[in-house]
Amino acid sequence: MGAFRLEDDRLLPGPLAGSMMACPDPAMSIETDFRKAFSQPSVVSLAGDVLTLTPVGGGAALRFERVAPPRLAGSEWEVTGYNNGRQAVVSPMVGTRLTLAFSDHQVSGHGGCNGFHGAFTTQGASLVIEPLAITRKVCEEPVMAQEQAFIDALQDATTWAIERGMLDLHRADGERALTASEAGRE
Repeated sequence: MGAFRLEDDRLLPGPLAGSMMACPDPAMSIETDFRKAFSQPSVVSLAGDVLTLTPVGGGAALRFERVAPPRLAGSEWEVTGYNNGRQAVVSPMVGTRLTLAFSDHQVSGHGGCNGFHGAFTTQGASLVIEPLAITRKVCEEPVMAQEQAFIDALQDATTWAIERGMLDLHRADGERALTASEAGRE
């Protein structure tokens, strides 16, 4: 992080600050090269969704591509953690699979025993999940308790975010409701 000035088509960065965490190579070398290149005055050019910073004194240009904002609709998720209602986010029980899919204002999935579906709406990062319809299969009590806590956590979610292939839902009080990874992503 750091301050900068723009003068015409020139980016003039101030001193940069960052964490002191060391990483194994090649990550550390890449970061060192990036910070060195980014700390020099550069010529700025923008073409479509590509921003290029070319060092004034020569050297390799830095190229950044705009990414489309994440979309909740059209995605399928495998739940990695859910709020158990006792101020803790816990992993699904071994041998169970909790899933979510969002499409055309409908959310559906599996709670470990039963399937569910219902309507949802978003506005920016806000999320509203309407009451869900759930099948009525009976499973062992621990699986049923997990399913109920998962469904409660899902219905309590009021905000959403996707970062690096991970879905993060939070409740109105700021507590995490659940986390999930993109289905099929390793």
